[in-house]
Amino acid sequence: MSNLNKYDFCLIIPTLHEERNILKVKLALDVYLKNQKYFICFVDDSKNSLTKNTITSIFEKKNTKILNCGKNDRCSAVKLGLDWCYNNIKSNYFIEMDGDLSHHPEDIKKNLPIILSGKYNLLIFSKYLINSKQSGRAIDRRLISFIVSKVCNFLFNKNIKDYSNGFRIYDDKALSILIKKKIIYKAPMENINIILFLLNKVKIKELASNYRDRSYGSSVINLKHYIQFTISFLKLIISYVSKQN
Repeated sequence: MSNLNKYDFCLIIPTLHEERNILKVKLALDVYLKNQKYFICFVDDSKNSLTKNTITSIFEKKNTKILNCGKNDRCSAVKLGLDWCYNNIKSNYFIEMDGDLSHHPEDIKKNLPIILSGKYNLLIFSKYLINSKQSGRAIDRRLISFIVSKVCNFLFNKNIKDYSNGFRIYDDKALSILIKKKIIYKAPMENINIILFLLNKVKIKELASNYRDRSYGSSVINLKHYIQFTISFLKLIISYVSKQN
């Protein structure tokens, strides 16, 4: 994308009852991205208006958009936000991140030279690099993320360590590929779309991150999602292998 774009970054943040986290997000952005011009698109699926009202009271209206997905699913919310931003916001990079500071703006700040170099289409903040850290994460999530990433690392691309992280930065090329793809799976399956980028020869780089699990808010991942995930994951592996033959 051209450097003449209005914003350096466009942040896409799905929220679900994050009213107690929104101020913390704003303060963190003010500290770590104070020299960057950014637009924020919140996709809020809370059952009440507390999160939306908090966002409206804290963030500038001209640089903020609040959407509603209505599906109570992170995958659908992120896809809606990315699609809207791609078609409505002129930005050099689009950042997908959660609204509870498990994905922290500090990691963006630390890696600005690499991000702004323009050498990569997709940047993944990885939980599994040598300098990465994880804290407070539930055992079930840690386990399934680790297993999926190990399996994908073995089957698809050994240079990528983390296939399950939803903290990412897309340039115009990567995002155009993603929004044209019909995603039929739900959380936590959406992040395996790295395979889609591998098929399209996208330049990918992983960056170390400090993952902090949420201390407040809601998660939509449950046993049903894990079952759907397992079935979809197996189908995805079969599809990928068949396309390579």
